Amino acid sequence: MKGHLRLGKRKYPLDKPVITIGRNPEADIPIDGPEVSGHHALVIRADDHFLIYDFKSSNGVRIDGKRILVEARLQTGQIVDIGGFKLEFVQTVSRADRLQTPGATAVKAADPARQASAGAAPPVDPGAQEDQAAVSTWSLRRRPSGEELLKRTIEKDVYTLIKERPGEEDLVSKLLILYKVSSIVSSIVDTDTLLHEIVDLTLEVMSADRGFVMLVNPDGKLETRVYRLKASGEGTLDQDDDPGGLSFSHSIAESCFETGEAIFTNDAMADKRFPGAKSIQIYNIRCAMCVPLSFRERRRGVLYTDNRRTSDSFTPSDFLLLKAFAEQAAIAIENSLLLAELKASLEKIQGQQEMLVQAEKMSAMGHLAAGLAHEIRNPLTAMAGYVEIYFRLFKPDAPFYAQMRVVEKAVSHMHHIVDGLLGFARKGPLQLEPGSINQVIEETLQLGRPALVGHRNVRIATDLDPAAPPVTMDQRQLQQVFLNLIMNAVQAMPDGGTLTVRSRSELPDGAPPGGAATHIVVTVEDTGSGIPAANQAQIFQPFFTSGKKGGTGLGLTISKSIVENHGGRIVFRSVEGQGTTFSVVLPAGKASGSTTP
Repeated sequence: MKGHLRLGKRKYPLDKPVITIGRNPEADIPIDGPEVSGHHALVIRADDHFLIYDFKSSNGVRIDGKRILVEARLQTGQIVDIGGFKLEFVQTVSRADRLQTPGATAVKAADPARQASAGAAPPVDPGAQEDQAAVSTWSLRRRPSGEELLKRTIEKDVYTLIKERPGEEDLVSKLLILYKVSSIVSSIVDTDTLLHEIVDLTLEVMSADRGFVMLVNPDGKLETRVYRLKASGEGTLDQDDDPGGLSFSHSIAESCFETGEAIFTNDAMADKRFPGAKSIQIYNIRCAMCVPLSFRERRRGVLYTDNRRTSDSFTPSDFLLLKAFAEQAAIAIENSLLLAELKASLEKIQGQQEMLVQAEKMSAMGHLAAGLAHEIRNPLTAMAGYVEIYFRLFKPDAPFYAQMRVVEKAVSHMHHIVDGLLGFARKGPLQLEPGSINQVIEETLQLGRPALVGHRNVRIATDLDPAAPPVTMDQRQLQQVFLNLIMNAVQAMPDGGTLTVRSRSELPDGAPPGGAATHIVVTVEDTGSGIPAANQAQIFQPFFTSGKKGGTGLGLTISKSIVENHGGRIVFRSVEGQGTTFSVVLPAGKASGSTTP
């Protein structure tokens, strides 16, 4: 078997067990280009074919435009892209190979006595030969020098390694795969991306139909995180070939995870280690390998791969390679999971810090607001008294009568601001009593009707759930919340619109219809101008106002505090130009909020 790579008019014969390609001047095929790495790729000659490996490249190796992850088998006529340089692969069969016909082999096999008389070696049983090859391969992988080679492959120039180990190209190819796999998985920090990459790499380098990564969930059970079939192509499976999807052997996977021992079988149906394993028989599992994903005694899951079409698909060397691969993958998975946990912890700490800072700010602002309110209220009371005396003594035609009406409105507005400051600062106890939320809504609408006189073009609609259960609440404070939301909605519709107030019972997830409600949801919806997106994150901040006339910027802040004291929450959805919906969610039955200051 011969082959060569052609670059332009120049041919590079693949006449050595290992051919190096790269910008390095000592490479067998030196290519000087800005996109070519020093040690870019390797071509290894097998028994009847050539394999190409992406080794230390920055920009990858592409076969007919498709990038390979680790290795690929070369086919005649394929174009190999090395940093933008196009090399055509050509493989030829030698005359000696063509002369080895099946007939000649049959004659030799048919007359063993004649062979013996001629001094030829006796015929060898092919099955025994394969077993012996497997044992030899196993022994080769088990030698300590193999572990040393792996370490040296990672730490040392692989070109030197190849020169020092002539005749062991298969071992070198396995080590190259491990090197590449290690470099790929160690560079990925996102857990989901990493798991997909692990399965893709497994299917690329193994004679497997399918690959799975299963991780242990919080309940201590294995859970499939990634499942892959080989991509459609020559000698591979398509998705239509496996409509069951997750039809794999739980017996093998669970045994591997529970014992921490890797499992290798080339005839799962007859394997005595799995007696009565229905999944193996049902899903026609022929060959399977499953290795634990463990790091420092912490078992995170398993890597499982199988072949359901042919027996003896895997070799002992494949098994050793998968175990070594799993060790690298387990380290990367552990790092990615720890990083995710660290990120979640940091976000939690940051959230707690923000809540603490916000609480301290609110407390300081509350004290300030209370002090200002008391300081302002005293002179306001005097001003209001003198304004009242003026209107008792003078008629509308008196001097400055119109101006005094302006002063009266200004004093009233200042009183409104002071009341808001005191409401923001006051942390009084809740007067909790069971009652009907629908009744509170109806009474609130009655209280607000005088303020709606100037908004006759606003239509008010209600849709109240008659089956709403009682709520333990401070009715006066919830009236304050609903009145604030209703007035905000009306003011958001200066040109008219529809204000809709609804109540509904909320059942727990999975509860049947007619079950006991856990929450009551009250929504106040308008068809007004909506809240600008730039303002939506700030509307619950104290003293933030949209600029509406007479607003103090405390209404929503106080409303949020009241609802949360009832053990509930207040949320909103707003689309600019379409309207806003505020939802108050309260626990049904006994409130969980505080009843003390």
